[in-house]
Amino acid sequence: MTTVKIFREDGRIVRVIASGHAGYADAGSDIVCAALSAILETTLLGLARVARAKTESVRDEKKGYLEFWFSDDRTAKERDVQTILCTMLAGITDLAEGRPRYIKSEVIEL
Repeated sequence: MTTVKIFREDGRIVRVIASGHAGYADAGSDIVCAALSAILETTLLGLARVARAKTESVRDEKKGYLEFWFSDDRTAKERDVQTILCTMLAGITDLAEGRPRYIKSEVIEL
């Protein structure tokens, strides 16, 4: 199972941690893992290329681990950043609701 933890502070998403393998199918054929990866990778691209937010990340593909957070406290494009992150959250929530045996999502208020 993949667990995705979304951390909020003062209503803002500030950190995301995804860990584990979905286990829907064998590696390389797992469409649930591929869907989640697409959501997370597109989020990172949007943050970097659209919002131009400074993010830092740690990843370990073998362990199925991705964590990212913001290296600048508040960006000039905060609205863009939060729009991208809330869209990510909607996609992950929908995916988790459709495949609850393979993905668990949790929003944690700091």
